[in-house]
Amino acid sequence: MPSGAKQIESHAVASSMAGTLESAYEEAVKQTAHTQPRAGRS
Repeated sequence: MPSGAKQIESHAVASSMAGTLESAYEEAVKQTAHTQPRAGRS
């Protein structure tokens, strides 16, 4: 039971961090979209 709760907690933290990184990336894309063309997806 404790290990399961820990898994859920770490997953929530990972999701939160991923969401923050995604938001920051989208902001960066918006900032640079008008100055440089978007590169092809890798």
